[in-house]
Amino acid sequence: MKKVTNGAVGTGPPLTVGRTGLAAFLLALLRPGAAKGATLHSHDVTLDLLSKSLSISFDQIEKIDVKKGWFGHSVRIRLADAEKTVSGLTQRHARALADELEAARVYWWQKTLEAQKAPLQSVHAGISRLANPMEYTRFSVFSRLEKDAARVVTHFPMRCPDQLSASDEVRKLEAIRAFVQDPGGHRTRANVSFVNEEMERSRSFFDSIEARPLTDEQRKAVVVDEDHNLVVAAAGSGKVVREQSLMS
Repeated sequence: MKKVTNGAVGTGPPLTVGRTGLAAFLLALLRPGAAKGATLHSHDVTLDLLSKSLSISFDQIEKIDVKKGWFGHSVRIRLADAEKTVSGLTQRHARALADELEAARVYWWQKTLEAQKAPLQSVHAGISRLANPMEYTRFSVFSRLEKDAARVVTHFPMRCPDQLSASDEVRKLEAIRAFVQDPGGHRTRANVSFVNEEMERSRSFFDSIEARPLTDEQRKAVVVDEDHNLVVAAAGSGKVVREQSLMS
């Protein structure tokens, strides 16, 4: 029987658990794909399979469950695209492994959130400005925000530990993830909102700037401030007069 040692994350000897007694023999035959033991290190957990070992880093883990079965308790480690099981453990060993794994996972999230605190704040602030835009969001500016948002979310697995879900950093992360799912929609809504409000704010100006009030198309041509704009003007709209004015 392997000894269980409980140390803090990243300190002390690693936690090691494994099958014992009849369960070790029966599960080797009945569940050859399940791990027969596990060792928790400072940066990952190593599963002891029948013919090999498998290391899983804490950032890959999305959920940990303990289940009781016919041959002892099992610890199920859910990953983004798979599930690994350590079976045939005593209840004490299964709970110790699950608790230590969850503590290590939370610790990894806390360290990563702290390391990414500045990018999280910067990107979230940029996204928040889209809800009440003070200017037209140009493609070049938006493209940088989109790339920064995509870069931030790559540092985190999809599922956050429940005990951190209400933290300010995680709320920012979830808002950024929602943005990454539909960046174009966020930009379109921001620009539609800005154009409509700016046209309303400048209504009296647009009504009096020329002898006749500007048309909706003319007003949009003034308000929209994209990196590259194509303005199609009809004959007699004053193109030559404006060009001469600019050249004088």
